[in-house]
Amino acid sequence: MILRCIASQNHSNLAPLPEALRELWPDFLGYFISFFYIGGIWISHSSLTHQMKRGDSISSGLNLLMLLFVALLPFSTRLMVTRISTPDVSVATFIYGLNVLIASLTLSLLMFYVARQPHLVIDEFADDSLKRLYRRRWIALGVGAFAVILALVAPLVAVGLYLVVAVLFLIFPLFGMHRARHNAAQ
Repeated sequence: MILRCIASQNHSNLAPLPEALRELWPDFLGYFISFFYIGGIWISHSSLTHQMKRGDSISSGLNLLMLLFVALLPFSTRLMVTRISTPDVSVATFIYGLNVLIASLTLSLLMFYVARQPHLVIDEFADDSLKRLYRRRWIALGVGAFAVILALVAPLVAVGLYLVVAVLFLIFPLFGMHRARHNAAQ
């Protein structure tokens, strides 16, 4: 029955592929922005957990809170990309930006907390490394906060800034990991 339904669908009203792909550009853009944000959060989180001896209830709570906002990204991404050509694009773009900002801020708070708890980190080198990564994230968080506010008046410019911030969140921990390996080899 399923095959019969699929086979009997009328494909004559499908748009030509180039036109269909042009119509899907917001979906692709939203996917890549969210991918870079999630990738940056994952790499930073991985760096954090590699420098921890153990966790405690506060670090677990912050971690769970961060995961909540990361798990909301598919919803807020879909909301933003489906509203990109509508009058309420500003609100949808603001909601998306607020989601990624809170997820990123929660990860930064987790790093801040762990870096100030000597009993949670492996050693002093790990503590210094976390503090460097934490400080670098504030640059991207500041630009991200500006983009969230900008979304209310210039949503497409905010989307561009979201992409820049997402790339920064991905690049900062990668450079930090490279520097740590380089320093360890010396």
